[in-house]
Amino acid sequence: MAHIAKYCKSALGHMLNHYGRQENDGITRSNEDIKNELTHNNWNLAENIQPLPQMDFIHKRLSEVKVQNRADVNVMCDWVVTVPKDLSEAEHSEFFKATFDFLMARYGQENIISAYVHLDETTPHIHFAFIPVVEDKKKGGFKVSAKEKINRADLRSFHSELQQAVSSALGHNVNILNSATKDGNKTVSELKQRTALEKIAKAEKIEQVAQQKIQKAQEKVLKAEQKAQEHDNARKLLKLEKKKLQAEVEQLKIEKEKEIREKINKLEQLNSAIDTAEKHLNDLQGRILTTQEVKALPIKKTLTGAIRGISGDYILNLQKTASYVDEMKEREKGFAEWARELREKEAELSAKEDKAKIAEEMRKSAEESIAVLEARISALVEKYDIAKELATAERSNPLIKSVMSREQIKRNAEIIHKKVEKEYKDQQIKKPKGRSR
Repeated sequence: MAHIAKYCKSALGHMLNHYGRQENDGITRSNEDIKNELTHNNWNLAENIQPLPQMDFIHKRLSEVKVQNRADVNVMCDWVVTVPKDLSEAEHSEFFKATFDFLMARYGQENIISAYVHLDETTPHIHFAFIPVVEDKKKGGFKVSAKEKINRADLRSFHSELQQAVSSALGHNVNILNSATKDGNKTVSELKQRTALEKIAKAEKIEQVAQQKIQKAQEKVLKAEQKAQEHDNARKLLKLEKKKLQAEVEQLKIEKEKEIREKINKLEQLNSAIDTAEKHLNDLQGRILTTQEVKALPIKKTLTGAIRGISGDYILNLQKTASYVDEMKEREKGFAEWARELREKEAELSAKEDKAKIAEEMRKSAEESIAVLEARISALVEKYDIAKELATAERSNPLIKSVMSREQIKRNAEIIHKKVEKEYKDQQIKKPKGRSR
């Protein structure tokens, strides 16, 4: 029974270490089926054909052929061929030698990396490791291509041809074909039970995926760094633009302040000119005349009824005086209205003072009445207490019984009690609810 596996460069170190392991080499391995005390029984059938260290040979052979520079290119193949269960132990060595000769002839002596026989695991088997070199029909020469070397036709014929070659070498039929291999290379779970081969294949795939993820992450980091550099450059440009704008703003402020100062100066000059013009206008329009000046006007009529001896200045002065008189009349009206409002407020305050005096007198009168009523109520309560004492004494003193009968004392006490209660209620009704202070 046989099984083929393909490996890229990233898995070579692990697999080569697995093939050529040494006893007590201090390396911890995940394959629990390896018996370290039997590892010294392992041997390499290709030692004389390919004496170089495995990795050195791989580098040498790959330098002689064309190889795609990609991480996922499979540069090594490994046929794992297990000894049939019905084969005697005495024929194991001949079986492995026949298998090695068959594989060397099939895949080329120049491509063999190693051919280790492992006797320290559950089932004896051989690892025939080689570089899958094929002829480059398009460009000429040779190239590495596991896909072309291990194709469907090769897999379909492999087990039958291996059985024929081994059977011929051993001189009897060797049962390599079984239900798992008679129709081609399908499953080989029985070929290497509880070994690390499946784990290695999974690890290889995981490593490939991890490498792809790392590459993508590196590309993202590179893009992020480029964007960060672009942002940094943009930030620097923005800072320069900001400084330029700030300088322009400062220049505009200086020019604006200068313009404002010039306008203020012009405004002050204009105000000064207006004041001068108003003063001059007042001189032209005349002034307000006093009463004596008006009476002293030299008014004389001519034959036509006109006024003689009045200059233009006098007329202007008279006009301004008349205007002033009209203004004083308007002010007088306003003062009259204000005086009327003051008189109304004064009358209102006077009425409020009268009401306050009356309220104060009523308060004092009410307090006096309350004092009288409280005195009368105290007297009535005292009489009521005396009547109660007499009633109590009557029950315990026979002397009082002889003077006043029990019925008379009881009636007198009830009458006094009713009077006291009535007068108290009447006083409560007449008593004011609140006291004005």
